[in-house]
Amino acid sequence: MIRAIIALLTALMLQGSAAAQAQRRAIVIGIGEYRELQGIVRPVGDARAVHDRLSQLGFTAGIVVNADGPALQDAFNRFTASLQEGDVAVVYFSGHAGRVGGEFTLLAADAPPQGTRERRQQPFGLLLTTIADDIRVAGAQAQIFFIDACRGDPYVSSPPEFGASSCGELKEPLPEGSLALFSASAGQRALDRLGDSDQDPHSIFTRTLLGHIHDAGPVVRLARSVRTEVIELANSVQYQQTPAYLDELVGPPVVLVPSPSDLASVPTPPSAPALPRVPPPPPPQPQPQPQPHPPPAATDGFACGSATPGPPTFDCGRARLLAEVAICRDPRLGSCDRILNAAFYEAQARAGRGAVALRRDQEAWLARRDACAGAGAQGPAAVADCIGRAYDERIAELEVVRTQPPLAAPVSPSFNCRYARAPVEQAICSDPALAAKDRRMARLYERAGGSRFGPVEPAQSAWLAARDGCARVAGPALHACIHDAYDARIAELGG
Repeated sequence: MIRAIIALLTALMLQGSAAAQAQRRAIVIGIGEYRELQGIVRPVGDARAVHDRLSQLGFTAGIVVNADGPALQDAFNRFTASLQEGDVAVVYFSGHAGRVGGEFTLLAADAPPQGTRERRQQPFGLLLTTIADDIRVAGAQAQIFFIDACRGDPYVSSPPEFGASSCGELKEPLPEGSLALFSASAGQRALDRLGDSDQDPHSIFTRTLLGHIHDAGPVVRLARSVRTEVIELANSVQYQQTPAYLDELVGPPVVLVPSPSDLASVPTPPSAPALPRVPPPPPPQPQPQPQPHPPPAATDGFACGSATPGPPTFDCGRARLLAEVAICRDPRLGSCDRILNAAFYEAQARAGRGAVALRRDQEAWLARRDACAGAGAQGPAAVADCIGRAYDERIAELEVVRTQPPLAAPVSPSFNCRYARAPVEQAICSDPALAAKDRRMARLYERAGGSRFGPVEPAQSAWLAARDGCARVAGPALHACIHDAYDARIAELGG
């Protein structure tokens, strides 16, 4: 019986050792220079940025740029050969994609010209379902795909225009353990920029992914955050772009950024038991001294733990992050989680059209809460106190939302205020009246034949220069100057 127990413990130890050896690996692909198809400006720069970010996060990452079919297939074969049992594999692709032989394919630099059909004599790219199967067979625990390749399908229409993308529509389902996030959905085309004033070097999808890829927590939460923000960015310029999302993950949550608890050392294997013997009598122990008063409770630092203790609202059986484990182990933090959960859903019901922004704030707060793992070096009490205070702060924020009337949708200009850098653009973003005038001017400009995504016609370019010249003044005079500029342009456009 004892030998059986030792064998079981040893097997569990070896299994834990194998899990500890599992790594995070990535292959990053950027193809912008196509020989037979329309080229793309951003994929190579996007791929380099994603590769650098993944490397900073501890991934073993390789990058492939402007590769033809055989070179791309060879690089992917080397990637799968490097995988070990239990690895998390990430594939990022930026470029063109289309249906080749009916299969959704990530196209290599030598992909056939537009209008070509049923050509499969040589590898012109990577079939998404096939490479997902190959990664799974190699032993990976999970395979995560970020596909920024929804700019149009060259093989579903005749030249010169690409057809709408087929992102998210696969002939066969992805294997178990897969998650795929595309830059857009089938029937859409992904934006590379938000307009003429958008100076960000990365596409809409990739810039959003770069902003979230370091987030702690499950990759499912990361994917949903990216999806929500891309939708909002596209809506800011009256464009519809909804990233397609396929989720076949099973088992414990998959994370791209491990918490300190995931990096804990493997326990020492148990030694063989000694022969039974009669233990010697124990030495006399000093009698414990009575305590005049109990030590102060560690809950004094946060108020939400004073409610009825108990489990949190999430499943503790799936808790993997250090913060989640701490909440599950401390019934007082479980009380905080239940109070916050009720406050959030009540606030969400009151938020009206501001519910999207409220959910985004909640995701940001979760990241701040999970960052309390950094207090682990000071002991469990410090982690609990950090988490409890985070709950107190968020509950107070939600209480303000709950007691306010439903939020109206914020007034925003025709450009994305997130990337406003010039003083005039910042002034427009801070003034709802100016933002409304900017949207009105943009509608009139488009009605007159202008395009925010094509070349700017001379009169509009001259007006933009005059408007931006208002930066020479400051204070209330700046806003007055911008108002005058918009009033004049709206009148010229027939407003």
